[in-house]
Amino acid sequence: MFLKWLTSVPDNLSQWSLKKRFLLSFVAGSLCVPAMPPHGWWMMLGLGFSVLFALLASTRSFKTAFFDGWFFAFGYFAFGLSWIANALLVDGNPFLWAWPLAIVGLPALLGIFYGVFGLALRLLVPVRSWAGWCAFVGGLAFTEWVRGHIFTGFPWNIYGYTWNDALAMAQSVSLFGSYGLTGLTILFASLPALWWLHIGARKSRGVVTALVCAGMLGLFLWGHARLAAHPLDLRGDIILRIVQPNIPQADKWNYQMAGENFRKLLAQSQPEEANAGATTLVIWPETAVIERAIMHPETAQVMRDLLQSYPRDAYLSTGILRSDVSPEGKERYYNSLVTYDRNLSVMTSYDKSHLVPFGEYIPYREYIPLKPVVAFEGFEAGNGPETQAIDKLLNISPLVCYEVIFPGKTIDRTHLQSDLMINATNDGWYGDSAGPRQHLAMGRFRAIEEAVPLARSANTGISGMFDSYGRLIAQAPLDEAKALNVALPRVGIAVYPRIGDLPFFIFVISLMGIAVYKKRR
Repeated sequence: MFLKWLTSVPDNLSQWSLKKRFLLSFVAGSLCVPAMPPHGWWMMLGLGFSVLFALLASTRSFKTAFFDGWFFAFGYFAFGLSWIANALLVDGNPFLWAWPLAIVGLPALLGIFYGVFGLALRLLVPVRSWAGWCAFVGGLAFTEWVRGHIFTGFPWNIYGYTWNDALAMAQSVSLFGSYGLTGLTILFASLPALWWLHIGARKSRGVVTALVCAGMLGLFLWGHARLAAHPLDLRGDIILRIVQPNIPQADKWNYQMAGENFRKLLAQSQPEEANAGATTLVIWPETAVIERAIMHPETAQVMRDLLQSYPRDAYLSTGILRSDVSPEGKERYYNSLVTYDRNLSVMTSYDKSHLVPFGEYIPYREYIPLKPVVAFEGFEAGNGPETQAIDKLLNISPLVCYEVIFPGKTIDRTHLQSDLMINATNDGWYGDSAGPRQHLAMGRFRAIEEAVPLARSANTGISGMFDSYGRLIAQAPLDEAKALNVALPRVGIAVYPRIGDLPFFIFVISLMGIAVYKKRR
C-alpha cells in the first residue's frame, strides 16, 4: 500500500495545497543536512533532490516554482547553519537581540538563490523530461557556484563536501575542484528522480544510471590508487608546533584575563625533544595577541625568550589584531597573520582580505537604519591571497579563519610556489556543534585541491595538520588545550591549480546543451 502511494506522489503533487507543497519542500531540504560533515550520509541527497525535482516538475505557476526552491533551501540552511547563532549566545555579547535574525535571516537570503533556480527551471524547460532533468542537474550545480561567488560568496556546505569521510572520492578535487565534485554529486544523487518520475524509456534510464555510477566508481578507484601511490611524505628539516590554547570565548577579549590567556599560549609553545634537530615554526591561532601587547618591552622579551629557547632556529606565525592610522587620522583595524623570527623581527605580514559580512564588517551599512548595527565599522580588508617567503626556509600562504572556505582563492602563485597553507582561526564562538567540524573539513578540501599541506591552529575548534592529499595526520580535539608537534609534509601534485573551474563549466554547459537539444526534439 505504501509503495503504491509513494509511486503515485509525483502524479498527485500538482493537486496538493501550497501549504503542503512548501512543507514538503522544507522537509526535503532538511533531509539533506545529514549528508554534510560531520555525518556524511550522502544517500540523503538522493532523497532530498528527488523530492525537489518532483515538486518543480509539478508546479502550477512560476511563483510556486520560486517558493518550492526557496523552502527547500530554507530547510537546508536553517538546520545546516543553525550553529552560527551560537556566536550570539556568548556571555557579554551585545548583539544577543539579533539571535532570531541569525537563525532565520541567513537561510532566508540564501534561499533566494534556490528560488531563482526553481523559477528559471520552470520557465525554460518542461521539467518532467530528459531536458528538465539535465537542466535541473546543471542549474543546481551552477546555483551552488553562484552562491559561492556573488555578494562576496558563501560556499559553505556545497554538496561535494558530503565525501569528506570518503578520502578516495575526495581526491577528485585535485582534478576539477570542489565545484566540479559538487556537480558530479548532484548528477549522481539525482538519479533516483529519474526512476521515481519515470523520465524517458526504462532502457535509457538504465544506460544513464549505469554510466554515472560507473564514473563515480571510477573516480573512487582512481582516488584510492592515488593515495596508495603517494604515501605520507614528511620533510625532516621543519617541525610545525600548532598551538590550541582553548581559551573560552567569554574570556577571549576580557582584558582582566589577558595575562592568563598569554600564559596559556606560552605553556603550549615550549620546545620538546622533537624540536631538537629541526627548524620549528610555532603557529598561534587567530587574534592570539594584540599588536600593542607585543610592542610592550616585557611581553616582547618573553616572546624572544620563548623562541630562543628552541635548540635550532624558531619562528612564530601568529594571528594578531593590529591597527594603524589613516591619512585622515582615523584608526583602522586589521585581522592579520604575522610571522616573527627568534629576535621578534617581522618576517611576513598578511591582512585578512575576505572579511565575514556582518561579523567583521557591515555591507551597505549606510542603508541600514539600525544604530546598534551601523555603529560597528569593522575591519579593513587586505589585498587578497598572498604567498610569502620566510627567509629561504619555506613559502607560506596565510588564511585567516573564514578564508579557507573558498575554493581556488587560497594561494597566490604569481611569484612563489607555496609550501604550506596556514589557517589561523577561532571556532570558540560556535561551541560543540557541527560548525567547527565543517570548518575543519573544508581545510581538507583546500589541501587536496592545491596539493599543499595545510596547518590549522584554532583558539579552540579543531586544530590539525593535513598533508597534500587530505590526510589528517595530527589533530587537537575540540575544547581541549593541546599543542601538536608535526613534521611538515611535502607538496604534492594537482591539476586544479592550473585549470581552475574550467571542467566545472564544461560540465554545466554540456548539461544545459543537452537540455536545449532534448527540448527542441
